[in-house]
Amino acid sequence: MNSENGSASISLDTRSKLLPSPLISFLVCSLLLTSAAFATLYFRHFVLHRTNYPDGYLLLPGEPFADIVLYVGRFRYFHSPRFFDANLAGLYLYPPTVAPFYEILYLAHRALIAFLASTLILILSFAGWFGKTLRRLDFSRTSAVLFIGLCLTCSYVLIFEISRANVEIALSSLCIAGMYTAYKDRPIPAAICFGVAGAMKLYPLIFLGLLFRRRRYREFILGLIVCGASTLASLWAICPNLRLSVDGIRRGLRIFTGTYALTFEPITAGADHSLFGLIKQAFSAVSKTAVENTFGSTSHARGQKILGIYMLVLAIGLLWLYFKRMRYLPFINQAICFTCAAVVVPPTSFEYTLLQLYAPWVVLVVISADLWSRDLVSPRGMSAMFICFAAIFSNLAEIQFYGARIEGPLKAILVCALFFLALRYPIEEAKNSIEADSRSLDYQVV
Repeated sequence: MNSENGSASISLDTRSKLLPSPLISFLVCSLLLTSAAFATLYFRHFVLHRTNYPDGYLLLPGEPFADIVLYVGRFRYFHSPRFFDANLAGLYLYPPTVAPFYEILYLAHRALIAFLASTLILILSFAGWFGKTLRRLDFSRTSAVLFIGLCLTCSYVLIFEISRANVEIALSSLCIAGMYTAYKDRPIPAAICFGVAGAMKLYPLIFLGLLFRRRRYREFILGLIVCGASTLASLWAICPNLRLSVDGIRRGLRIFTGTYALTFEPITAGADHSLFGLIKQAFSAVSKTAVENTFGSTSHARGQKILGIYMLVLAIGLLWLYFKRMRYLPFINQAICFTCAAVVVPPTSFEYTLLQLYAPWVVLVVISADLWSRDLVSPRGMSAMFICFAAIFSNLAEIQFYGARIEGPLKAILVCALFFLALRYPIEEAKNSIEADSRSLDYQVV
């Protein structure tokens, strides 16, 4: 059997490298972007002495750990009608299932310390589990520690999440656990994780499509039941009067939509990586009058109509893409497409929501390592996907255009590029690659 024409995926030198080539590309890109960002930041600060926003901030201006400090007074009235009192500082603007996660932290009386400690435990647990997984795929201890350590160090998304003290990390942990268990064909824990995550924010429910693809219809329904049960339990936990609880949550979500999605603010617009944010940026580029008339702070009528059309068009477009192309793709391609959609389709999406992309990233790393451990060449498009991941996770906050930060729009474009790469280049797992090579070699012998 002669494989000189390259039809087989056997590589003679892949195992001679410290890491698989796509992961090397990921690390190099991450290190270059992180180094450039910090060099730019400190040059502006110490050489040019520019200390005002946007030059003087690694993150958005405001109080550090703001998201958890904001609700200290309000959560003293958790499980009572006063939780929705408008006179209390920090209006609650999230879906109901987020509240119990905050309450667990506030029960410790020092919520910030509890958040930092639990975040550290989560990170260390993830690093330990991920390291063991890579070691089973023939990574040396040095390679595993080096890779995971550099990934965490260069993760601006994680730094941003910790600086805001937002519970998005809990949602992302559920998505990572759910996606990996779905990848390993354990549909029940995957359905539970996706159901709870979908109750925290609606968009992770799209991950249940990964179970639907494998005809796990009972588990798909289980995920929906878990989502509904978690929502009802959380509504009761916030306030025993369910009617008051539902009204309070709806009012908070309307305020959030009006404040962030239907209003254009230059400071937050530069950090918004939703596709709807790009539309608002386009109105701003046309003229100040256009953006004020459509996304001004006084009237949201026109913006609401545009948002409705936007959601309808994207919903139809994604459904068409799913039945036309996505449903025929391998697991990891679908996972990337679903996650990209969950990140950029909502009308507002800030830096910490990019943590959700670590769910398909983890699976893609495992697939890359598995192919490498079997001396198989990485599929086409995999390195490009990892470069997109590296840019998305890195610090692009120092990139400015006429004094305005544009990392939000840049990352929206990068997420869309990752989406279309996943549509274009199927990533087969090692087992499927071996079967394909066997069929190819048998054909050559004949």
